[in-house]
Amino acid sequence: MAAALAGEFGIGRRRPDGVLANNNTNTFEVQSTPAGSSGHLRPLNWRLTIPELEFIVGDSHRRS
Repeated sequence: MAAALAGEFGIGRRRPDGVLANNNTNTFEVQSTPAGSSGHLRPLNWRLTIPELEFIVGDSHRRS
């Protein structure tokens, strides 16, 4: 899973990344991979509005 995330989406390359998905076992699997354990993979709530998601993503880029 970690290799697929890194190869397909570039996750784990020393930048913050977000996961926008419903809560299910697939989401848990993605968040618990070694690529996600670097502290840069941030879960995003799919119920938030676009402005709220933009704020969270922008804020995570400033903090990294």
